[in-house]
Amino acid sequence: MFKKIAVAFDESPEAEHAFRSALDLARLVAGELYLITVIENQPAYMSYVSAVAPEVPLLLKNQKQAFYEDLFQKVTQTSEYKDYMEKQALKPIFLTGKDMLKFLEEDDKLNTSLMNEAGFVAK
Repeated sequence: MFKKIAVAFDESPEAEHAFRSALDLARLVAGELYLITVIENQPAYMSYVSAVAPEVPLLLKNQKQAFYEDLFQKVTQTSEYKDYMEKQALKPIFLTGKDMLKFLEEDDKLNTSLMNEAGFVAK
């Protein structure tokens, strides 16, 4: 059964529904839940804004990134999150930026290695 569950999250109602479903599944199978947010590039019209005020696009991107980092940090402080982590004997970690990229790369290498060793990858 599933042990690691990743769910993409943005500000849409569909993403909230996907998150709640993934959370229920993680609880059911005692799995790990990874909540991932990708900050998209600015829309094309931002080039006009940056022509007048070059700092605005980067400022908006940094604000959005800070918003999600703060949101996820707050989630890790809730009693529900702490109770879940304790009951499932999981190690609570909060990664962002380069640390998260490093974690994902290492985890991908481990999973690839395990799949190869188990003979699940065609040669």
